[in-house]
Amino acid sequence: MDNLITQIREIFKDDHINTEDIKRVLEAYKSNPLDWQKYAHFDPHKYTRNLVDIGNGKYNMLILCWGPGMGSSIHDHTNSHCFVKVLEGSLLETRFSWPDPDKSDEPMQETDRDEHPINGVTYMSDELGLHRMENPSHSDNAVTLHLYIPPFEHCQIFDERTGRKAQSAVTFFTKYGEKVDYRGSKLGRTFTLSSSSATPSSSSMSIMNRKVLFAALVAVILLVGVECARKKNRNRDKNERPRNQQDNEEENRFESKDEGRAERREKPEREREKFSNKNEQDEESEEKEEDKNKANKTANPKRIRRTQHIHRLDERVAEDSDLKTRKLRRNNNLLQQGGRHREDNLKRTKERNTKEITESVKGQNQKDKHTHTHNTNRRLRREEKLKRTKEVNSRQN
Repeated sequence: MDNLITQIREIFKDDHINTEDIKRVLEAYKSNPLDWQKYAHFDPHKYTRNLVDIGNGKYNMLILCWGPGMGSSIHDHTNSHCFVKVLEGSLLETRFSWPDPDKSDEPMQETDRDEHPINGVTYMSDELGLHRMENPSHSDNAVTLHLYIPPFEHCQIFDERTGRKAQSAVTFFTKYGEKVDYRGSKLGRTFTLSSSSATPSSSSMSIMNRKVLFAALVAVILLVGVECARKKNRNRDKNERPRNQQDNEEENRFESKDEGRAERREKPEREREKFSNKNEQDEESEEKEEDKNKANKTANPKRIRRTQHIHRLDERVAEDSDLKTRKLRRNNNLLQQGGRHREDNLKRTKERNTKEITESVKGQNQKDKHTHTHNTNRRLRREEKLKRTKEVNSRQN
């Protein structure tokens, strides 16, 4: 691995670099696990990007460790050149064309698919399109060597179903064989791309970015607090209005209750007055009846008996008339009902008779037709027999 690093550094001493020279050097190197074993660090949840050489800011050499079935999202390379050499296992590369900006939410078009074996070398750039790298094996690990010229800090990832893109930062899992304290950001499924060289300027920029992010978070928190306070005030106003309405309604209810209580208090007095008036009227009527009875007692007893007998007769006559009227009504109802039943029975009998007549006529017509056809057939048969006998006789003669 040290020999490979020195060869690539010699190529980058010149200002003009030939990509074919880099590819030739990578193809000439034969993978030996003893060379790159100290840089190969795996993670059970994602594939890892391990920095080997920063190349004085001109390139980044990395070793990527892929667990079984792990892969990257579809991504670009931010106008950088990308060389990949397989050190262990195999790597499946799927290439896609750039999505059309005029056509939104359309699936991306696959242009090529190739599986690179151990010691295989491939090249990729934004001019050739986009690609996705993955370990096709579900049981074995894969290790690859990547060379990015120049290094980059951010890249774009794409959704295969819609073609939508998103910006994503890239970091390292280890540097020079030692694990980095911060955790790398995930890219798609488990994808992270290389960042630039760890120079003082880049570290100061990262500190500035952290400060800016912290200030932005504080501003967002303040805005959220202000919005929450406004919402609380609005809710209070909304709650106070119905409370005032409820208070007014309760006051009206209490007033109505007071009025009802006053009416209830007045009711017994009115009832007492009515009861007293009724008692007075009853007393007067009783006095009148007593006066009448006294007058009747003083009158002739024969007349009293006659009048009583007459009243009884009148009551009996009235009862008899009521009975007669009831009987007449009942008889009329029965007659009406009987007439209706008779009419219904007559209609039913007429319908039955008409049906029977029509059916008999139809049956007779069918019989007549049958007899007519039978007679015609018999006549035709006889005529045919006569013809045949005549022909036979003529032949014999």
